[in-house]
Amino acid sequence: MSAGAALEPARDAGLQAERTALAWNRSAAALLIDALLLLRAGYLAESAPVLGLAVALLGMSSALIVLARRRRRQLLRADGPRLASRWAIGAMAASAVTACVGAIAAIGERVTQ
Repeated sequence: MSAGAALEPARDAGLQAERTALAWNRSAAALLIDALLLLRAGYLAESAPVLGLAVALLGMSSALIVLARRRRRQLLRADGPRLASRWAIGAMAASAVTACVGAIAAIGERVTQ
């Protein structure tokens, strides 16, 4: 064992799991806020497509909040964290894409008015 290896601190895997759990929660909360802002923009612009995207994003973000809580429990379990399922990552990605499409639609509605 070299002297350099003895000076390195032990790796704490618990902090990484906590940061990951917080990132899932932040992402779900950000999508919920985006859905509410999109809902407001659609209502004020009286735009059915924007309102439709907002309602879809609201449902997706609500499901992601539940998923984030479940993921947090998985990450902080005593037997160690598991990898996120493909559908969970896909759901988060689909929600982000829906949020982007909704924002573009809301901007497009505002420009055409």
